[in-house]
Amino acid sequence: MPEPDDVLYRLFHSKSEFDRGHYNHEKVDRLLDNTRNALDDSKRMDLYREAEKLMIADEPTKHLVHCTFERLFHPRVHDVNANSLGEHEMPMQTIWLDTAQHDLAKTAKTE
Repeated sequence: MPEPDDVLYRLFHSKSEFDRGHYNHEKVDRLLDNTRNALDDSKRMDLYREAEKLMIADEPTKHLVHCTFERLFHPRVHDVNANSLGEHEMPMQTIWLDTAQHDLAKTAKTE
């Protein structure tokens, strides 16, 4: 499941470097901050929904196009977590290569 924080906080929190529309709403900021501290997933989703309602009412952006994100990765590449912000926002620290397949570990040591 996509992580709402990847989009909502990054694009709409006034302190985010990715808030390119310069959206600024104190209550939305407070709700998005609270989602990062909520331990209960149900409570987190309620906070996101409340923030979304405020953002929808403000209509801070108009999306004129919808780009799809389609990439293929070799079967030895694992834990690629693509999100709707595109490949420049993929958390690279989670990706790993299975070197056991096709004896890559042995090949890497001999080169």
